[in-house]
This record gives sequence, C-alpha cells and structure tokens, in this order.
Amino acid sequence: MLAELHGDGLTLMLPGHGTSGPPCHGTLHAVAGPGARLAGLRLAGAELRTPATFTLGPAPAVLDVALEVPGASPVMWTQTDDLGTGWSATLVTVLAPPRPRAVASHAVFVVDGSRSMELVGRARITRVLHAFAAALPSTTLIDAIVYDRSAARLLGGFRPATPDTIAALEAGVVAHPPGNGSNLTAAFALAHAALADARGPAIVVAITDGVFGDDPGATLTEALDGKTTTLDVHAIVLDPATTRSPGLAALRAPVNRYGGTLVELASDDVDRAVGDVADWLRPAARELALDGVDLPDELRAGSGFTRVFVHRTDHPVSTLTARGDGTFRVVAHAGPAAPIAALALAGATAGRFAVPPGPTRPSAAGDHDDAERAEHDDAERADAALLLTRARARHPAVDADHALAVLASGGRVAASRRDMLRGGGPYARTVAVADPPSPAELPAPPTSAPAGLLDRPVIARLFRDQLGPRASACYQRALGRTPRLTAAAFFELRLGRGEVTQATVSGVVDPAFQACLLDAAYSLDPPVPDPAFNADEQTVARYSLGFTVRDDRPVILPGDADSSSALDIDAIPPGVPERRRPVRVDTSSPLGGMRPSP
Repeated sequence: MLAELHGDGLTLMLPGHGTSGPPCHGTLHAVAGPGARLAGLRLAGAELRTPATFTLGPAPAVLDVALEVPGASPVMWTQTDDLGTGWSATLVTVLAPPRPRAVASHAVFVVDGSRSMELVGRARITRVLHAFAAALPSTTLIDAIVYDRSAARLLGGFRPATPDTIAALEAGVVAHPPGNGSNLTAAFALAHAALADARGPAIVVAITDGVFGDDPGATLTEALDGKTTTLDVHAIVLDPATTRSPGLAALRAPVNRYGGTLVELASDDVDRAVGDVADWLRPAARELALDGVDLPDELRAGSGFTRVFVHRTDHPVSTLTARGDGTFRVVAHAGPAAPIAALALAGATAGRFAVPPGPTRPSAAGDHDDAERAEHDDAERADAALLLTRARARHPAVDADHALAVLASGGRVAASRRDMLRGGGPYARTVAVADPPSPAELPAPPTSAPAGLLDRPVIARLFRDQLGPRASACYQRALGRTPRLTAAAFFELRLGRGEVTQATVSGVVDPAFQACLLDAAYSLDPPVPDPAFNADEQTVARYSLGFTVRDDRPVILPGDADSSSALDIDAIPPGVPERRRPVRVDTSSPLGGMRPSP
C-alpha cells in the first residue's frame, strides 16, 4: 500500500485487527529516496529511531516519516519492478522543497457575484475570502472586485489588510445582489487598472465557480496585462454538490502565464480546506510533463505526488519538465527496491498493456478497411489480456477479481490440492454468510438518470413570458425615437446553474434599441437546479423576434431557434392551407337554425 504524501513527509495508517486477540509486532525501516533526507519517525506522535519496532493492536497505528528536500528544485526518484515479457511497473515519487510564500505589496480579490454562485452560498464565499486575506501580512494593501455582467470595486481604493478591512470586503460581497452574466474578463481588466500604479509584487485572487460564457482563457491573460515577474494569479474554484467546473482550462491560462496556483474544491469541503490556505500562496511548478505518465496540473512548494504505471521495459521514465519562474528539468534517479509489481497489478487492466502507435508499431488505420482494422484491434486486445495474465501469474496480487486464500499444508491431499490449483484447476471457497434480518429489507428502487431543467418547453416559456413582454417595452420606447422602426433581432443565450451566463443580440441597427434588448435578455430568471439531482448543463438557446409596424400599431412576431425568419415554424400546420368557404348564418331565429337538445 502507498503512504499518504503531505507537505513534510509520509503518513501510513495500518488498520488494527479489531479484535481482543494478541497484538501484532512490526518493525519500521525507512530509507529516503535520492535527493531527500530522513528527518524523523513518529508513531502516534512519539519519536522513534530507525529501525523502529511497534505494536499493532485493535486500534490503527499511524506511522509518520518526515522528509527534507534541500535545495530549490524538486527531486524525483523511480522504483521499478520487472513484470516479465518485456514490461515493467514503476512508481514515480516527486517531492518539492518548501519555499516561503510569495509576499505581495498589493492584492486584488476578484469575486464572482453572479446567480450561479448562489448554489455555492455566500457564507462559503466569504469564508474563503476571509481565510485568504487573513493569511496575508497586515501591511499588504487589499481591495476586491465583485462581478456578474459588469464589474465594480468594493472599496474604491486599497487599504491595509486589517480585520476591519477584511470585514468590509465580506460585507460588500454579502450585500451584492446576484445578477446574470459572468464577465470575468471585465473584472480582470478592472484589476489591471487598479494595479496600474502599484509598486512591487502583486497578486490577483479569483474566487469563482468557473462558469463563464465562451472560453475566455486568452482574453483573461490579456485583460490582466501584467509583468510575469511581479504578478501572481491564484484561482479558487468552488464546485457546488457533485458538479465540476467547466472553466478550469480558461482559468489555468493566466495562472500558467503569470504564476500562482489553481485550487478546485467542493463547496461542502470549504471549512476543512481553508486550513491549508497558506499553502495556496506558495509558489507552484506548473505544466508538468513526463512521457507516458498522467501528472497533476501543478506542484505546490512543500508538497509532492506519486504515480504507479506499467510501461515497456525499453522505455524507462527519464526526465520531468515543468515551469516555475522559468522552465526546468528534473532527472529521475533510481530509488530503493520495493515490490512495485504487486502494487501496479492490483488495479491494472488489459488496456495498460496495449502498445500505442509509434516507431515500433504502426497505427491500425493505415490503408486497411474496417474489417481488417477490427480484426487488428481484436488481436491487440487479446495480446494485452495475455500479457496481463502472465504478469499476474508471476506477481500474484489481491484485487477486485482475485482473493487471498490460505491453504492447509498438512494432510494427505494438501500437496495434490496445491498442485491442482497451480495448474489452473477449480477452487471452491465456502464463506459463512449471516441470515438476512426478518423481515428482509427491500432494495431501494433505482433512481432515474439526472435530468436537466432547461428543456425546450421551459426555454419556450422563458422567451414567451419574460423576454417577449420586455422586448415589447423596448420596442415601444424605440418607436418614440423612430416611429417607423422595423428590425429582426436574433438572440443567443448561454444558460446554466440558474443563470444567463452570456447573451448577445444581433440584427438590430439602432444602438439604444439593441442595448435595451440585451438588458431584457440578461433580466431573464431561469430556474435554479438542484445539483444533487439535476444534470449540470450549459445550454445555448437561440431565438429571433421580428419588430414591425402595421396599421400604425407595433407588431412583434415570435421566431424560432431553427430558422432565420421571425416565424414560429412549429406552430404552422403542415401541408397546403385549404380555402375556407364563407359561413352562412340563419338570422331568422334566435338560435340561427340550431335546435336545442332535450
């Protein structure tokens, strides 16, 4: 099993045996990897020496190994085990040395005040703001920007990071009415203007749920328009319930450009996570890359990570590349021997043994037809499954499909039983299972798949009941300026998490009329989803409205998202319209010739 890697070393929790039986006795041997130094051992907080003996009883035993990484660059070592058949398993460990957190003369907090942040909650937003601001020196000058469709500064100027200033920022965030729109680009541009006269290093801290309109990655970087040597960007992304931010790639662009950190956490974990806020301020290595290994997006100072993977023996792990203040390379060193094979195979699938296309194996696409490609792919999968089977035969490991069995070695049939099992013979195990409670508990009915709120009828009602009347009011005001005004307005709205994230209006020449229609689009009130049930969707809706004057009366024709004409195509009956004959009514009697029913 792998220990948990934290800022100053490793923690390994050995589970207790949970009974009143005799205790188990163990010995802890600790060897630091190349480039690191062993700084101490602890058992339940008590100092130990290596090798250290310990006792494991009913309760778990918590073992801590403190490590130190001298120097300014991360260290990396690998531990490799041969799987046979030309494949190996490798454990990669990367540790970064602790560095003092970046000290800034000015800090600007950019806080998302849009409607979608209501799913996160104002209390959690201000909790993160308070923790981050309190971690700054009191001499740092701070201000905050709250944004939705537009952006505004809360204090109007920088003030020292005292408790009174932090309280004023929190109060401003709470008092801001949630609105539609998520224009982080405008907020970053305002942050650039606020820092224009700042002297010394500065930081920008964005607190958001990462829901934007179109991908603003490049525009965010350009909006800040700062110097990479004096500006750091920290992005704190809060995810309500089980959702994930759709805008991480956009936020990562300015972080990678200027330096800083990107932290994504569930909103329910805010109270626990803010205890590590001081580490969020520490410099981070970014854009990590290692051939064939899936790495985290960044490595903060004083932290580390491990990765276990299977690879061809003739393609060993060599060099890690990353960006800090500049681009640097970390060469892998061989670490102490360890049984990595069992660790890797415990969770391996046949797909890990599939050889990717490259110089040693051409792609299956080539000039082959579909049948040949399918046959080739089947052969590849069969070869990969065979490699996995052979590797597990050499390095048995317990996993979801393989259990641990203890066989008796005494008796007349013991040797024959073991030989039969080694040869692949059947093995039956009887497990005592308690009787179910009476009456038996019925299984919970299966839940349906999460559904979205913004289906076609809901969007149609938004346009008919909200956008239509507000657009009509805009047209009435426009006719006061231009009595014979006609126009065809085309709306494109991006909606999600109860918010109109972005809206555009085209096809209207009158600037004032277009601005009024855009305000009408941003004033819509989409339903707020329940993240625990509804799918987390971003919906793009298109709609058109035609504006004209007939018989000196304004007329608005509702449009259709699938047509450029201002007509509701779905409401028009199919076929050729029939000619209706005039209806003749008998006016000689009160009922017009109709007889009352008895």
